[in-house]
Amino acid sequence: MRLLVPILAGTLVVSAMALVLVRYESRLAFAELHRLDTRRDDLNVEYGRLLLERATWSLSQHVEEAASGRLDMTRPVEESVVTLALPGEVSQ
Repeated sequence: MRLLVPILAGTLVVSAMALVLVRYESRLAFAELHRLDTRRDDLNVEYGRLLLERATWSLSQHVEEAASGRLDMTRPVEESVVTLALPGEVSQ
């Protein structure tokens, strides 16, 4: 009986220390999860903004403005446009 009490007391102390360690690690993991959730939300917002920006810049009006303004391009005259038909296609 004399040997059992110190063993139980030692087991209790080790168990309590393990509990403290596990709870500490759990709090650290929860804080990291919260930080990653916030980062994910920020990235989702930025991705949505980038999709809107891509959609805006891909509008034909913006493309035409950039082609005529910055690149000094013009539309070809209708007589100079040649349409090619692929083999097997019916030409209209």
